[in-house]
Amino acid sequence: DGAASVEESEVASTISEPPPDWNSDDEPPEDHIGDEHDCSRDGRVKKVIRRIGRGLDRPGQYDVVRVRWREMVAQGDGEGEAAGEEEVEASMGEDKLPLAVEFAVKTMRIGELAEVRGPSAYSARL
Repeated sequence: DGAASVEESEVASTISEPPPDWNSDDEPPEDHIGDEHDCSRDGRVKKVIRRIGRGLDRPGQYDVVRVRWREMVAQGDGEGEAAGEEEVEASMGEDKLPLAVEFAVKTMRIGELAEVRGPSAYSARL
């Protein structure tokens, strides 16, 4: 478990897909604090929005992002203990971010703060 924050990149996205909850009325989706979203296809990586981001843009493949996260290791009582904090500027898809963080960042907006949860297998960098 951990938290991630996305900051604005000056590199334009080369891939723009509409957000998954875009509706047929062409109204932008509306996020709320506390919303939980699946970030991986298998549903094991989830994010909970803690601060709403701005705009509609989300990072695509090769976009440069600046991400700050703190890894939390679950204890037997269910509480998490901080295992370290890291800030990285990386291009999406370069394998510089743990999988869970990269999956979550792909769904985040500029300035969004989210709690990301997933099994330890998703904390690896390939």
